Amino acid sequence: MTMAMVKLETNLFTLISDLFIFTKFVTFSKNYKMTTREKLKKMLTDKGMPENQAEKVLEIAIPNIEAVISNGRAIWKSPAEKHSELLYRVMWIYIKTAAKEWIAENAPTAGYRPVFD
Repeated sequence: MTMAMVKLETNLFTLISDLFIFTKFVTFSKNYKMTTREKLKKMLTDKGMPENQAEKVLEIAIPNIEAVISNGRAIWKSPAEKHSELLYRVMWIYIKTAAKEWIAENAPTAGYRPVFD
C-alpha cells in the first residue's frame, strides 16, 4: 500500500466517522423536546433579552410561579408541549413582572426595555 493510499484511507475513515457523528446529532436534534424552562427562557430571548440575563430573570420569577401553581417544581424539566398555552400566559405575567424589575435595577438603558413595559 502506498503512502497516498494510506492517506486516502485515513481521510475516508475520518469523513465517514464525521458523517456518522453528524447524523447522530441531527437525529438527536429532531427528537429533542424543549423543556418548560427552556421555552420560558426563549420567550424572553425572543424579545431581545440576552440569554444570561434571561436566566437571572427566571431565577426571580420561578419561585413566584411555584407559589401559585400546584406541583410547580415538577414542570420545569418536563416537555414544553405538555402544558397548555393558557399556563404559559399565566407564567408570562410573572416573568414579565420579574423582567421589568430586573431591567430597572440592572439594565435601565437596555434597548429591549420598552418590550417589557
